[in-house]
Amino acid sequence: MLVIAHRGFSGRYPENTALAFERAITSGAHLIETDLRLTRDGSVVCSHDPDLARMTGQRKSIADATLAELKAAPLAQSQLLLTLGEVLAIARGKVRVMLDVKIDSDAMRAAILKTVRAAGMERDVVYGVRSVDHLRALRDLNGTLPVLAMPLRPELLSGFLGGDMHAARLWEDEVSPQAVECVRSSGLRLWVTAGRRPDGEAAGYITAGRLERLIALGAAAVLVNDVELAVRVTRARQCIT
Repeated sequence: MLVIAHRGFSGRYPENTALAFERAITSGAHLIETDLRLTRDGSVVCSHDPDLARMTGQRKSIADATLAELKAAPLAQSQLLLTLGEVLAIARGKVRVMLDVKIDSDAMRAAILKTVRAAGMERDVVYGVRSVDHLRALRDLNGTLPVLAMPLRPELLSGFLGGDMHAARLWEDEVSPQAVECVRSSGLRLWVTAGRRPDGEAAGYITAGRLERLIALGAAAVLVNDVELAVRVTRARQCIT
């Protein structure tokens, strides 16, 4: 099973920062995942939230700010907000990158594709889409990037099938033998975001026992905050099998 570092090694370091991504890579992650938003001046930046309130205490909206303004707001442990280009530079030649695209617009899609192509990483990026409309717009613009289906509910997966679809993402609380079979029968790999939402858990949280369950069910990849835990469990499982 592939270990995907959810917002980098976010269980230990400030999420979506150079430190979190670099530590995820050295800890053995197979992919790093980041969230993408667009600034007022058209830069693609890495942030889960629409503003910097949680990360800096400043209610600075990303969509209404320039890249320079956002770079001037330091994050924890002396880190700075990253652009997609900076994340790709960290990952190049080491790991693939999963993109959780928070904003779907013509400008956003064009900016992402321009950045990925400039980095020469078209086959090293997996582009996550949450709606069929987003998928159609992306396919009209581009036919090369591997795409990850991220349906709001498992029963909506059928609308994403066909073409260049790489895998399907479900939440851990959605994973059952029936859901796994649905994804597999569609010819896709199953990627799982750890965390049980009904229990109020943070996205990316998981235990060793629950990782074992996902491996046994046939999940191909899992997004986790604790990279070291996931790498340890998956490597131990490989030794057993």
